[in-house]
Amino acid sequence: MKKIISNTHHISFESFIISFKDLIKKFESYIKTSRLTSKDKKSKNRPIFIFIDKLKRDYKQKSNYWLYKLFKELCINFEIITISSFTDDKIKTNDFVLFLDDCIYSGQQMSESIFNLKVENDKKFTFFILCSFMTRKGTERIIEAVLKNKLFVEIIVGFSENRCQAK
Repeated sequence: MKKIISNTHHISFESFIISFKDLIKKFESYIKTSRLTSKDKKSKNRPIFIFIDKLKRDYKQKSNYWLYKLFKELCINFEIITISSFTDDKIKTNDFVLFLDDCIYSGQQMSESIFNLKVENDKKFTFFILCSFMTRKGTERIIEAVLKNKLFVEIIVGFSENRCQAK
């Protein structure tokens, strides 16, 4: 029990909010730069899509829904639309899709979700995972799932001061 307690890291709400706001700033900067250099003129004014699994009845009690509401409040430079499926007609090739999480430990749940993603036809997206705190193991599992599921143009995993990239 002492070992568990000594290895427990408390993250205050204030630390979380500071980290999450920093991630949003980095995300906005990346999107602006990406759109300025994009050759695809149609994609420059496209909305940002946030994946929320609305098929589950309790989705509004989940952390990613709360984070979506916070993200929408803080990220005012882009139109934000939620999706529950990648077969939605609103989403097009080269769109930016965001997954939100407050903390990822083992990465099991997120990596399974990414590995099992199904996208219609030949659509390709840039996926972002914004997560304020993530373990190294969680990052490794997610990147492994990304590499196995070859649907991605790019996926960027952002957490606290670090960003891991897999292509």
